[in-house]
Amino acid sequence: MDPISKRQKPLEESKKMEESEEEEDRLSRLPSSIIGHILSFLPTKQAMATSVLSTKWKHLWKSISNLDFDDWFVTKHPHNISTTRSVRSFEKKLFIDFVYQVLLLRNVWDMNKFRLKYINKSSASHINAWVATALSRKVRELDLFINNADGNILRLPGDLFISTTLVLLSLRLTTRVSLNVPNLVSLNSLKILHLHSVGFSDEDTLHRLISSCHVLDDLSIQDCLWRNTGVVNISSSSLKSLIMKTMFIDDKCKIVLNTPNLQHLVYHNLLKGGYLWDNLNSLVKASIRLTLYSTAKARDRVVKLAVSQLVEGVSGVQRLYLNGDSMEAVQLWCCSLPEFHNLTYLELGHIKGVSWKLLPDLLGTSRQLQTLVFEDLSTVGDENHQLHWYPPEKVPSCLLLHLKVIEIRKFRGERDELKLAKYFLKNANVLKKLIIHPTVSKESEVCKELLMLPRGSKTCQVDFI
Repeated sequence: MDPISKRQKPLEESKKMEESEEEEDRLSRLPSSIIGHILSFLPTKQAMATSVLSTKWKHLWKSISNLDFDDWFVTKHPHNISTTRSVRSFEKKLFIDFVYQVLLLRNVWDMNKFRLKYINKSSASHINAWVATALSRKVRELDLFINNADGNILRLPGDLFISTTLVLLSLRLTTRVSLNVPNLVSLNSLKILHLHSVGFSDEDTLHRLISSCHVLDDLSIQDCLWRNTGVVNISSSSLKSLIMKTMFIDDKCKIVLNTPNLQHLVYHNLLKGGYLWDNLNSLVKASIRLTLYSTAKARDRVVKLAVSQLVEGVSGVQRLYLNGDSMEAVQLWCCSLPEFHNLTYLELGHIKGVSWKLLPDLLGTSRQLQTLVFEDLSTVGDENHQLHWYPPEKVPSCLLLHLKVIEIRKFRGERDELKLAKYFLKNANVLKKLIIHPTVSKESEVCKELLMLPRGSKTCQVDFI
């Protein structure tokens, strides 16, 4: 290296250090309130670690409004079952001490968010003490993901159920133990309630909890278990979004919805004994993903009414998703489809077997349909590996007057797929776009053939994505 280059290298390094210091100074010159707000978006351990940066930063973390505790970040290997008992015990104590230390050292009273993810086995007394502290600080968002394997009933502080400031409550457990909900519940500010892997000892517990939330807007129930329950009753005049996934209840159990302002519904579950969904006049969007077993398919008399009730309940939506099992259930047990008089967007999952027979009827009862999406046209698993698509004798009015967009995902270039596309291109008189997501080359013969098919609409474009 020549002498000039040797002199330039330390000069460049010095310049980089000066630039770095300037950037750090620029951040440090921000008002303390803004820095504290920025730190609130970090996991609490990382926010606390900034105290070593300088004298100014030493106490800034104490003013953060969001607390985020995760034993994964605080301990080295909290979820490693091969770790010795003594090490796990030490790290458990380390995490517990850390949470208490943060709660004691904070120098602001109010708290915006308290998030706790604690997968290590823990004493309920510590969790309740932390939750009680958060509630006493008028916390607005409470997010708990805890290991509750030690007991059959989860007993949270009574103040949780009479909070006047709580806006969001998310509770996720590692086992489906029963949630102890007191008789007196008053959550007048709660807008979002998410329950995951929670147990209910009777049919009144959830109803009592929901009916006390007078401004509840968003309810999510996933992987929850009901014991001694014949009816799951969800009644709320304020609820706008409802998610129900994998509900562990008896097959004969009825699901009752009295939610006149509900706009978005997700129901992914086994087929149950009945659906009293009479008051869904505001529903705009629904996703129905049923799971059928062979035993369910044999219970014609039991499920026939249930399927009809479910379909009738969502018949007023504008946007609808149905998976293959849902279509099969409707095809097998629903004598006649209701009119989907508002439906403009329809997305269909992997259609198999007899499910194809439902498609012409769906199109015939969806007179205002503008967008039709096929998620997967694969014939894998179908008898004879064929699409069971038989064009209706009369072209549905939605194809003649309203259908503007058709989307086919996972297009494999099979002859039956081409046959389906040919029918829609020929009969959709106002079609603007046929969107294809091919799994084969866009230069393949089948894609070229698709481009050459006759079109009933002069303005239709075929787009390969």
